[in-house]
Amino acid sequence: MELDYIPTGKYFSVMNTDTRKNIMAEALRLFSEKGYDSVGTNEIVHQCGVSKPALYYYFESKEKLLQSIVQEKCLALKTLISSRSQSINSFEDMLMSAADAYLKFTSENKEFMRLYFSLVFTPHSNKAYSIVRQEAEAIQTIFEDLFNNDNHFQSDKSFIAVSFIGLLNTFSTLILNHYLSYSEHVSKKMLELFLYGAKGAEK
Repeated sequence: MELDYIPTGKYFSVMNTDTRKNIMAEALRLFSEKGYDSVGTNEIVHQCGVSKPALYYYFESKEKLLQSIVQEKCLALKTLISSRSQSINSFEDMLMSAADAYLKFTSENKEFMRLYFSLVFTPHSNKAYSIVRQEAEAIQTIFEDLFNNDNHFQSDKSFIAVSFIGLLNTFSTLILNHYLSYSEHVSKKMLELFLYGAKGAEK
């Protein structure tokens, strides 16, 4: 039954949380399958079984809805990377933990990562790009900090971090397109490819 009113009363908080999560989940599915620009609010409310007033109660606009999805998912990714790479003395083990966290997250959040990559590479004039750019830069900062804590690389640490993320994104794309299945072994091979080149990864 379509929700065409603003939830009030005894069960407000439960309905608020459940309805908001449902809208975000359905919007993420639609954005991932069809592309953010191709999905309108009418389609979102139809799929969620809510009215536009209810949608706008939880999210001021489609852009705010996208922003909420991106921020929530990227927070989970950043937290996972940071928690997995803390308190590890070996630089290589630290990179391995961070890389594995990234690829594992991709494997478990395929809809979001498809959307994330599509937004990262969307034209910069698109408002959706500005939403994801801030989170992408925050993720880059995490990896820059990892490389700044090590002296193995003497060149620009920002460039090294971006290169590492680029390789992570390549492997993530292979996972999303079912050319690879996530495993710690895949994460290890990706790290070996980055550190030692193709010949080193074959050993």
